[in-house]
Amino acid sequence: MENQNLLMNPNYRNQAIKEFNGNNFPDIPNHREAFVKFTLEKLKHWIIIEYFDYFEGEYIPNVLNSVDSFIKRGTSIRSNKEYVPVTIGNFESDLSNEMKYLTITKDSPPHLKGKMEAYKKFLIEVERNFTQVDALNFDCQIEGFESTVFEQLINKMTKKVLDINLIYDDIYHALNTADKSYRIALLSFDKNYYFKNYKNNESNFFILPKYANPIELKEFPKERLQFHKAIKTMINKLLDIRKTALNWEETPEEYKCIEEFAQELTPNRAVESQPKEIPEPIYNTKQNQEDYPKHIFLNPKAFLLFEELNERLESIAQVSFLYRMMAEKDNLIVVKDTPFRSWYNNNNYKMKLLNTTKTLEQATNKDRELWYNKVKELIYNS
Repeated sequence: MENQNLLMNPNYRNQAIKEFNGNNFPDIPNHREAFVKFTLEKLKHWIIIEYFDYFEGEYIPNVLNSVDSFIKRGTSIRSNKEYVPVTIGNFESDLSNEMKYLTITKDSPPHLKGKMEAYKKFLIEVERNFTQVDALNFDCQIEGFESTVFEQLINKMTKKVLDINLIYDDIYHALNTADKSYRIALLSFDKNYYFKNYKNNESNFFILPKYANPIELKEFPKERLQFHKAIKTMINKLLDIRKTALNWEETPEEYKCIEEFAQELTPNRAVESQPKEIPEPIYNTKQNQEDYPKHIFLNPKAFLLFEELNERLESIAQVSFLYRMMAEKDNLIVVKDTPFRSWYNNNNYKMKLLNTTKTLEQATNKDRELWYNKVKELIYNS
């Protein structure tokens, strides 16, 4: 279909229709990677067919590059005329309808029947991805957080020492980066896309932590608190818009660093790394020794250590540190992250662990290590 010498014209659209309707399914391998490639090729043809009026008269390679970039890199599709408001929610149903015309009879090879059933299951699995891309591109952008509202939440003195417009733009940049990554994950049908391509470099592009304790507000705790509340309000609002539009049951990995940053903007942020009060030594009783969650903790003292420390914790990062230290360094917790969070959330603790806990590297600092080791020494030497 690619012809460097042609502009988009009705004949090209007819060729795209032919490609979309083409019966090349029997030729593809029976595995997920092939299904993904087959589906995305069909999506490219479908977009050209549906939005041909925007593309007519344009240089073919430019159109194909724009469509390809939309699918692989999450960018907007533009024509020489204007922005192309692509929605793909109907693509899956159109493709499913087209697949019904694939002739499979009782005499067809068994492997073809099995492949068709496997592909139908694949389409059912990913059908929501297409409507979510639409919701991300449109529903999540209709409502936002006005810069004037953000400014009203900021103290006058803070406005004089910080660039409020830059901070506002940085918050939106963080959300837009997450949106882009999530959009690519949806169209690559790869739930682990963020881990493979972004997670290891998160600190390089996620710049909001620099606003946790700006040096300009170091000696002004009231102004810093108000500043934190303004940022937290804006982030929570933008995340709530996405949670509603995209119907999240759990925050996707792409947005967790933003959500956790907002959660940790607490009044005691500057001195919150660990409580300073050292508890009295705890002495084991017979009940302590027998009555503890054996499926979670190695022994009774491990449970006592967790309870004593957890009672004083104020943030998800602190809980993450406690879990990772006990599970990965000291082997006092005997389960992985998911069953631990399930157990934790079913108890009456003051926080909920809705997302995967931070890694030990992400959650560790000297104050937390010192506090943990002091309490551990008190308990294990009692």
